[in-house]
Amino acid sequence: MTESRIRRSGDAPPARAWRWPAALLVVAALAACNLDVTTPSRLKASDLDNPGSAQTLVDGAAADFQCAYGDYVVVSGLIAGELADASQTASRWSYDRRVIDPSESQYSQSSCAALGVYTPLQTARFSNATTLTKLQGWTDEQVPNRQRLIAQTAAYAAYTVLLLGEGFCQSPAESNGPALDQNALFAKAEELFTTAIAAAQAAGADGTSLLNLSYVGRARARLDQGKKPEAAADAALVPAGFQYTLATYSTASRLENRVYSENNQGVQVNIGVSYQKSDSFPVVLSSRLDGRGDPLWAQQKYLDLDQPYVLATGAEAKLIRDEALGTVTTRQTVSARRQQLFLQGTRLFDIQRFGKVDASLVPLVPASGTTYPKGGKYGDLAGKMCMPLPDIERLNNPNIGV
Repeated sequence: MTESRIRRSGDAPPARAWRWPAALLVVAALAACNLDVTTPSRLKASDLDNPGSAQTLVDGAAADFQCAYGDYVVVSGLIAGELADASQTASRWSYDRRVIDPSESQYSQSSCAALGVYTPLQTARFSNATTLTKLQGWTDEQVPNRQRLIAQTAAYAAYTVLLLGEGFCQSPAESNGPALDQNALFAKAEELFTTAIAAAQAAGADGTSLLNLSYVGRARARLDQGKKPEAAADAALVPAGFQYTLATYSTASRLENRVYSENNQGVQVNIGVSYQKSDSFPVVLSSRLDGRGDPLWAQQKYLDLDQPYVLATGAEAKLIRDEALGTVTTRQTVSARRQQLFLQGTRLFDIQRFGKVDASLVPLVPASGTTYPKGGKYGDLAGKMCMPLPDIERLNNPNIGV
């Protein structure tokens, strides 16, 4: 098991902040970091634009990714039916109802701590991509373990682009960039994973876990593009017992395990109805009530605020390989992925891609058109099962038409 250790970082900035210069973004984050500095508020951007700042930049970017990943798992889980909203906060209901207005501030602008999804992912993409560029411009003599750091930032940048592709109908993959369709986002993720693989190989033994992480990620990106032989080849390189995790911290709200805090601790989400009362999933009926007063079903995948997230495993690689090679039926693939990748942020795109083959393989529960208990009716994200590009991006990005 490999655990990616990350340091504390401040709350994610507003939606447009990921277009700030990288040094300013990191300076803002350092104000709440647990770093050995006397006066963080007096740090200059130039202090971080040198090889000596490499580890600080990498740690801050990793924290952004960890935060974004946790929120994506919960938000995509709500949309996909793994989870069900149990809060009294109306601005959160659109995830669960599967009817998202791109102008909603909760959806388009909220930070990690407020269960945002678009802003946290774009923030993580920006900080990791910018840090990657800096690392590539320095030398191994200037930065200890530079190849391993390149591998990590490239892999994390790749995962943010991959999740943007799986979760959103379209999205930019660079600051003020054009809105790319899903396939273009997967291709960009594949490119970044390839960069990570090369760096991890150059790092030798220190890069082994990141190499396997990147093989799993690239196999996933290739499968998403329909490049099955290439996906199978990558997946075959991953050891069966491999597991890569992202550390979480109970001492920092934005870095705590979001699944545990939302379900087990804060009871703001319940387990989706089709995942209850089943031995196939790690869930139990607790003695508590959720935020709406209904019996709380509690997930058992994560048992504490600081239990690490599972990001990639050899088991996932095998699922990808089996699917790519066609050694199992589509129905078997869907069932196995639903069980083995529970609460790992994969179900939403599975519903989308397998639904195009046979909608009966991935039924929406509750079904579209069913009355939503808190008002309105359940939808299916306008028939696409991918989230719309937020209006704030469309309005503020000069390269995207209104």
